[in-house]
Amino acid sequence: MRHLVLLLSVVGLLMLSACGGEKKKQAEADDAKLQKEMEAMESIVDHIEKLYETIAKHPERSLKRFACQTWWDAVEAVEERDAELEEIGFFNEDLWTQMQDTNPDEFEVRDVLFEELDVEEGTALVDFVLWSPIQTVHQKFRLCQEEGDWRVHDIIRIDEYDDGDESHCDLLEEMTHYLAEPFEEFEEEEEDDDEEEAPQDLDGGFRVSYQGEKPGISDFAGSYLTDMIDSDDDYMEGVMLYRDLHQAMKRQAKGLPLADGETLTVDSRNGYLIYEKSEDGYLNRIEMCFWNEADGKHKLFAENRWAFSSGKPIIGQYDGLSFYRYDNATKMMTPYYMRGLDVGSGTRTYTLPRTGKDIVATIWNDNGTTSQKTLRWDGQKFD
Repeated sequence: MRHLVLLLSVVGLLMLSACGGEKKKQAEADDAKLQKEMEAMESIVDHIEKLYETIAKHPERSLKRFACQTWWDAVEAVEERDAELEEIGFFNEDLWTQMQDTNPDEFEVRDVLFEELDVEEGTALVDFVLWSPIQTVHQKFRLCQEEGDWRVHDIIRIDEYDDGDESHCDLLEEMTHYLAEPFEEFEEEEEDDDEEEAPQDLDGGFRVSYQGEKPGISDFAGSYLTDMIDSDDDYMEGVMLYRDLHQAMKRQAKGLPLADGETLTVDSRNGYLIYEKSEDGYLNRIEMCFWNEADGKHKLFAENRWAFSSGKPIIGQYDGLSFYRYDNATKMMTPYYMRGLDVGSGTRTYTLPRTGKDIVATIWNDNGTTSQKTLRWDGQKFD
């Protein structure tokens, strides 16, 4: 009996020792896995930071090493298709920074969040904010491992709205759909949409004057203002604000101070302008912006003008939101009928996008309250 008890004790000790050994092995395995994940995260963040450092400081250098071959194959196929249109078609802005013109010389990668990470499979999904002095962009990178290095496999753009909602655009998926659509069918559909949804008053058009390879927001604004001033001399009171803006643009371009009560912001990189003039308790505001259409042949230009008294809108003859369509080939801009702007009855004003293409409508209710609705651009109209 004594021998049996001793034997059971020895067996128990061996079992405890084996159990402890297994726990130790598991702990070591967990530590090793965690160490690999930490190293992978550091490597990925470093990869993203070096990407934007290259874009900012060395724009002449190739970015091939930062993305996988699948990504570059799709980008090159899209660019090859767009070349047939003789203009940028799919990419309305820089695919890495979402800017329409020259990138700034400073970027910071902030608020990095790893939503997915599988070191063994070599995949990751990273959410981050790209800060620059010009704008802040929220996006995600889907990464993979290729030739032993982490590389960008896809970009997911995130548009955030004032109501707290947001939309996601998967660029690789959108490029795949774009390339799958027959070229001839694509052109026919665009033409049909133009005829059905965008009746044009060709007699009301005007030519856009510019120097360089392509027009910018100052060129569109200057040509638009010149046309408004020249064609509406009979309505001097309404035209006067356009004259004031035109003069403000000239003074700012020469480095001269603006008149009292005036502010003017011209964001050439994002194709946006806003002018405000305060006088005798009234605030007059003009916004202008433009963006490229997907067909690569046209640009859309918007002018948004409103007057306010005591913070509330006053609807005058010239107040409202209007669109024009610019033809890259003829350099002519003509009135464009835009659908999807109706947000119901009552007084309403609009705010143009400084980045992106979505417009915010503000509804001014009779009881003094206001509400907002984001009108989202779907490529043909607002929805």
